[in-house]
Amino acid sequence: MISKLQPTEAGVQRHASRASKHNLTTLRSADLGAMDHRRPVCSSASAGSRHDAPPQDDDNSLSDGMASDWLVWQLADSAFPTGGFAHSGGLEAAWQQGEIQSSNALAEFIAVHLAQTGRAALPFLNEAFHETQPFATLDRLAEAFLSNHVANRGSRAQGQAFLFGAAHAFPSPALTAFRRKLLGEKLPGHFAPVFGVVVRAVGISHALGVRLYLFLALRSLLGSAVRLGIVGPMAAQALQSSLAGDAEQIGLRCASLRVADAAQISPVLDVLHGAHDRLYSRLFQT
Repeated sequence: MISKLQPTEAGVQRHASRASKHNLTTLRSADLGAMDHRRPVCSSASAGSRHDAPPQDDDNSLSDGMASDWLVWQLADSAFPTGGFAHSGGLEAAWQQGEIQSSNALAEFIAVHLAQTGRAALPFLNEAFHETQPFATLDRLAEAFLSNHVANRGSRAQGQAFLFGAAHAFPSPALTAFRRKLLGEKLPGHFAPVFGVVVRAVGISHALGVRLYLFLALRSLLGSAVRLGIVGPMAAQALQSSLAGDAEQIGLRCASLRVADAAQISPVLDVLHGAHDRLYSRLFQT
């Protein structure tokens, strides 16, 4: 069997002869002016001369209007160093206390958490983005609003980490000055108001920033559920798909809320989150 797969000397010579004739024919056609490989493949002239080339739009598909998409993808990437992987948003405490015993219970918990995020966090993001109040005022109001010490600690940790990562990933005078101000005045740096300032500084629209914030909240909760072993990764992806519509509606309803509208709409969730530090063993910081 092996001998049949090995080429004979005569066969090799015949193959070399055919290859030589093919190369000579190719070179002759190239000498006659058919050397298309010298022209850029992506040029309009080359694209027009090829039947299999995709159609070209009149405008540049990588125009400045699409630049924010790349920023959003980078900020939404789990590799962006915000420290969110260390926080479960109260999910670990709720699970250990027996409040989440099925995938349906998990979906209900996440839906309530997203609604709470819309009413409690987005008002601070909205005003920080639109600069309706000084950031220091908004940050101190967020500090007072988050009376739950566990949620407060997690918000400060994520906000400071997010600003640190953004200032290094997207160096700009505005972000540098903002981070210097936050550190100089020893502000808490809560996640929601910091997020609003950063997305505005990097050129992301308010509507897109709101959706991104809710997406990060949803992804973080589902990632925590997978690491805790509540659901598997495939079930988590199915849950994310089913809850995307809820997150979109929450964003639409809460995109115009102001700090005066901020509210804690789920006291039970707040109590469960606050019990995190009392757990005997913990995988997450909050």
